[in-house]
Amino acid sequence: LGSFGDEIADELSRKLGWEVITRDIIIQQFLPDLSSHEQHMLKESARFYLSKNEAGETYLNQLIQALNEFNEEHSAILVGFGSQVIFADNPDALHVRIVAPQKVRLARIKRQYRVDDTAALSVLSTSDRKHKRFVQTVFGVDLTDAANYHLTLNTAALSLDECVAAIQAM
Repeated sequence: LGSFGDEIADELSRKLGWEVITRDIIIQQFLPDLSSHEQHMLKESARFYLSKNEAGETYLNQLIQALNEFNEEHSAILVGFGSQVIFADNPDALHVRIVAPQKVRLARIKRQYRVDDTAALSVLSTSDRKHKRFVQTVFGVDLTDAANYHLTLNTAALSLDECVAAIQAM
């Protein structure tokens, strides 16, 4: 949050003509036959992905299978969601981490949400904790481990256009 990852994904999508797949799209498009309760649980609980559905398969395995099937026919930009783990062995996948120093991210959050320092720090801390916990809980991986990425871009030093160009070049 506050590193411009979503904005970079959107611009790449526009330039490449590829779909951006977010967490909400994952649940709606790749797990379409879920009850409203199951959808709610997947949005709220990382551990729920590890529980079994009526067919005896975990929601995570069902999701990974659906994403891999989709990937056979389509190129896409998967934002977050442990995509660096799901597609770790895919030679066609490029894993990019978008970062910025906390000070920069806080300033961006303050502007975006029109909040004070305390609220911005709370939003940022909560977001970072939830993202890190999700990937750790579901995949057992530290999302900050640089070994999981081909490229890390710091948006404090690079513009959105420079980031998009760097990703396109790779």
